[in-house]
Amino acid sequence: MHDPIDPQSHNAPPIRGRLTAVVVAVLLAACADSGSPTDPVTPETEPAPPASPPSIPGSSGRIAFVSTRDGASWIYVADSTGVRRLTRGDEPAWSPDGTTIAFESSTGISVIRADGTGLRSVRDGGYQPAWSPDGREIAFARAAAGKDLGIFILPLIGG
Repeated sequence: MHDPIDPQSHNAPPIRGRLTAVVVAVLLAACADSGSPTDPVTPETEPAPPASPPSIPGSSGRIAFVSTRDGASWIYVADSTGVRRLTRGDEPAWSPDGTTIAFESSTGISVIRADGTGLRSVRDGGYQPAWSPDGREIAFARAAAGKDLGIFILPLIGG
C-alpha cells in the first residue's frame, strides 16, 4: 500500500510541470492549422476578419432553450436582462438575422418572433427545423406514412 502524498514533501508529483506541458500542447495543437510551422502568426500575417460576423445562435447575447420546469415543454429566450417564456414547443432554431425562432409545435413547424409576438404555424407535421443561411427557407425532417424519415425544404413567403 502506498503512503498518502504530502504536497509539502519532495516526493509529491510535479503537477505544475505536467499541467504546464498539457496547456502548451493544447495551445500548439489549436494553433497548428493557422499556417505552416515556419510561418509564425503575427499581426502582419493574420487573416483579415470577415466583412460581417457569422450568424451564430447566441451571438447576439441571447439563447433559446426548452425547459419542462413548468410541467410542459416551453421555449424560453434568455439574455442579459433575464429569461422570458415564449410558447410551448421543442427544438428552437434561430433565424440567421436573430429576429425569429422556428420550432416544433404540437401541429408541426411554427415560427415566433424573439419578442414573443407573431406566432404562426408554417407547416403541418415536421421535426427539427433549421434555417437556410439567407433565412428564406426552413429545412425539416418528416416521415411519410410507411416511409423513412426525409429532409424537406419549406420556402417562406413574406419572411
